[in-house]
Amino acid sequence: MQLLRTALKFIKFDKPKSIGALFGVIISIFLVGQQTGIFTFLTNAMCYFVRVNDGYVWVTDNKTENVNALAPIDVRLGYEIESLPHVEKAHQFVIASGAARFPDGTAAGLSIVGVELPEFNGIQQGIFFDGTPSDLVSDGAVSVDFFAFGRFRLYFIFG
Repeated sequence: MQLLRTALKFIKFDKPKSIGALFGVIISIFLVGQQTGIFTFLTNAMCYFVRVNDGYVWVTDNKTENVNALAPIDVRLGYEIESLPHVEKAHQFVIASGAARFPDGTAAGLSIVGVELPEFNGIQQGIFFDGTPSDLVSDGAVSVDFFAFGRFRLYFIFG
């Protein structure tokens, strides 16, 4: 109890330092919360394809360092995986990053996802707002995330 009284005396004695320390604690709590939110968002965004396709076993080569940049693996490895018991089919799945530059000078990052046709494995069925996965087969077809649709709809012609 004596220690608490002494601490309160210090707080009353040097008010500017006390206010600065309190402000620093409030800012640090805010920043910790903000960084936790960003971490949670990015973690959820990175594991999207695995989360919506939980019936799959994901295989990469030993050179892969970034899950958001998956290159095609050797087809022989696909045949080897298909020879395992309880494996029905091995499908290629490609993820690459890109950028779009618009006529007004702005730019946006893109995730380019490639799947095998006609199975469309890796694309969650029933998530298309307008159309179906088979609409993506035609030359020049593009799918845009609904979250970013407002930004991209002015520049892409869907056919």
